[in-house]
Amino acid sequence: LDIADFVYFSRLTESSIDGIAYRKIEGVVVQPKQRFIFDIDYLPSPAYDLINFGDYRQDTTTWHNPYKVDFGVRVPVITSRGCPNKCSFCSVAKCMGLTYRPMTATKVVDLLQSIYEKMGAHYFAFFDANFTQDSERVIDICSKIIQRKLPFQIDLPTGFPINVYSE
Repeated sequence: LDIADFVYFSRLTESSIDGIAYRKIEGVVVQPKQRFIFDIDYLPSPAYDLINFGDYRQDTTTWHNPYKVDFGVRVPVITSRGCPNKCSFCSVAKCMGLTYRPMTATKVVDLLQSIYEKMGAHYFAFFDANFTQDSERVIDICSKIIQRKLPFQIDLPTGFPINVYSE
C-alpha cells in the first residue's frame, strides 16, 4: 500500500462501506448496496494474462466447430451488471441492482479480440446475469465479430431468457 491507499483505508468505517453485511455482538448488520458504477466501459479488464490457459484446456474435438480451430479453453467474460428482472431463483438484482448496465458492443469485442490476440483464445462464455437483455447490443456484438472476421465460438451458460424479446 502506498500512503494514499493507507489514508483511504484508514478512513473507512463499517458504516461507510456500501453494500456490506457483517456480524456484531448485537447481531447481523446489513447495509444494502446503493451506489453502483454505471459506465462500466471504464473499468479495467481482468488480468487474463496472469492465467496460464494451458492449465484449463479441455478436449473440444467432438464439438460443433465451423472454424476448425482448437478451442481448448473456455474463457469466462462478464460484459454487464445488474438485471431488471426479479427472478425468484437469482440474487443478481439484490447484489448488482435492478438497473442493467452493459459495456458497449465495441468495448466487448475489443476485449474479446485482445484476449484472442494475446492468449490465442477462441471460445468465450458470457457469464452475464442476462447477456441478452438488450437484443440490439447482442446483434451489434455479433455483427462486429463478423465484420472483424474473428473466429470465435461463444456460449451463454447462464441461459437465454426468452422474456426479453417481444415483437
